Amino acid sequence: MRWSWPPSCPRRTAKAWGCTPIVGTTVEALTALELGVDAIEHVPDPTGGDGWDEVAAALCARQAAICPALVVAVAHVSVDVVDSMAAWVSRLAATGVAVHSGTDLGNPGVAVRRSVHDELALFRRGGLPPGRALATAALRIADGAGAAWVLVQGDPLGDLGVLRRPSLVLEGGRVVAGSERKGWAV
Repeated sequence: MRWSWPPSCPRRTAKAWGCTPIVGTTVEALTALELGVDAIEHVPDPTGGDGWDEVAAALCARQAAICPALVVAVAHVSVDVVDSMAAWVSRLAATGVAVHSGTDLGNPGVAVRRSVHDELALFRRGGLPPGRALATAALRIADGAGAAWVLVQGDPLGDLGVLRRPSLVLEGGRVVAGSERKGWAV
């Protein structure tokens, strides 16, 4: 469940509601973290004001995660601001804060399939190592759950760009993309 912090959600703990707050200011981020949320979404420009060191410390102290959705910011702010946001996210990751990629599909400039790659590229531009950037998009698979396999030519740890050109995608035991055998069972 997503919601904007405040005023659209009643003043109850976000954790009790099972919410992930979308924050726009450092005050909103700190308030949400104080209420015990496990993650926050979006990152306002960390160079434009006070409080970002406190947000970083609160994320670390509470072992909370951040899903910055930098690809959304590209449509709204300057390249310099996006670069500063990406660098701040990289510094957060270096301190141990869990960073997750997210694209907020449906926002202007956010495209199906391409935007997750753009988000990873922004993480790289901010200084996140390739393996760490790739890990932001990886999910843990529970025992017994299905998994998708993406086969690429090249090493994504050296060049995340190879993920934009998959040779083959398997999901649920079927070829779903990248082959003339699409739809075949494997």
